[in-house]
Amino acid sequence: MKEGLQALKALGVRLAILSNGEPKMLAAAAESAHIAHLLDAVISVDEVKTFKPSPRVYGLIEPHLMVSAPETGFVSSNSWDVNGAGAAGLTAFWIQRTAAEPPEELGYPAAGVVRAITDLPALVRS
Repeated sequence: MKEGLQALKALGVRLAILSNGEPKMLAAAAESAHIAHLLDAVISVDEVKTFKPSPRVYGLIEPHLMVSAPETGFVSSNSWDVNGAGAAGLTAFWIQRTAAEPPEELGYPAAGVVRAITDLPALVRS
């Protein structure tokens, strides 16, 4: 994971965590994974008191990163999360960990599908 984030950061991509998790837990997880220094923001649903896939959650990205929804690339290994981000106007990418994992059919399919986060920089460059 760290290698993929480093490669994206080297391309000038702003990086953030957007999670249903609690802020202290998210900060501790980022520190433990040694990726906190790569992140521009760690965003928790605590700010809006609701959970993904509420559009209000995905709306937290703009004020934290100063980037509009259509300019935002969102990445998740949860297909439901990808659909939620797509419904909120973000360009969403799905990390499909196994070929047997079916995508959710909620009307907002991923703009791109990769097997690992290390596959994302190639999509960003193209």
